[in-house]
Amino acid sequence: MSVLLAVDGGQGATRMRLVVDGAAVHEWRVAPGRPGDQPDAVLVAMSEDVATALQQGGLPAPMVLSAGMTGFHGAVTGADRVLASYGALGVVRVVLATDAVTSLLGAVGVVPGAVVAAGTGTIVLASDGKGRCERVDGWGSTLGDDGSGYAVARAGLRAAFRSLDGRSGSEALRAAAERRYGSLNLLPARVAGASDAVPLVAQFAEDVAQLALEADPTAADIWDRAGEDLADSVAAAAVRVFGGISAARGSAISWAGALFRAGDLLVQPFQRGLARHGLPPAQPPVADGLAGAVALARSGVPELFPALAQSAATIPDPAPRSTNRSTMRSSS
Repeated sequence: MSVLLAVDGGQGATRMRLVVDGAAVHEWRVAPGRPGDQPDAVLVAMSEDVATALQQGGLPAPMVLSAGMTGFHGAVTGADRVLASYGALGVVRVVLATDAVTSLLGAVGVVPGAVVAAGTGTIVLASDGKGRCERVDGWGSTLGDDGSGYAVARAGLRAAFRSLDGRSGSEALRAAAERRYGSLNLLPARVAGASDAVPLVAQFAEDVAQLALEADPTAADIWDRAGEDLADSVAAAAVRVFGGISAARGSAISWAGALFRAGDLLVQPFQRGLARHGLPPAQPPVADGLAGAVALARSGVPELFPALAQSAATIPDPAPRSTNRSTMRSSS
């Protein structure tokens, strides 16, 4: 019996899927780690809750833990620490990767391509499917994450505060911000003192989307800018991996993340931005990042993403084998 615990860890929540002999038997959601926590520390902190869930299921060992986690801003590390924490649960192999890797694996599989993962934050990953890959953005809300849910919400709140000051802006966004947060005069201090300031701000993206659907021009422009920013990041990643736009034209491009639930508000300007760069249109994702975490556990797959994925095991990993898009899709 093969048992796999797949993890998709984002800024908004962490999802887990238990897979036994290739079939999903249970899925659950847990709260994300505290802001600033290292991704491996988030997994270690979750081990007691995971132990309870596994004991209730009465599942046997050995198990593989495969996780795509947000928050890696350099080389992925910590697989050995996670293995030590989960060893008592019967985990014999751990594979860690940045969530961009699992988003890519879920969206397009192991083929030349790129994915933009946009939720509270944003990261783009392009890969040639043979071991060369490049990431763009993912630098966090203060220094980057262009086109993210946080960026959309922040732009909407700035327009609300400009309206409050009488500096044009958007009266509709000001009213929406007051409905969500109360007095705008108190909001800056509330955000400054909040341990969850990023998700607190990012939730306003929902209001910006609603007003854009109601034809508020400022809100619509914010979503247009987000789509263009995401396309710019995809183009930059594609050039770095393939050496130029023309060489990237046969690659698969897709998206992942909760921000794309906005539908055409984001997809249409994203597609226009890709066309402006001479890139092919993006296709809807085949599967999500949790399915990508399942795919990540396959032998040979982590090695395709140098520095972005890391493995640790108490038993030797099996010899790498070739992986193609069709087999990746069948596992999702």
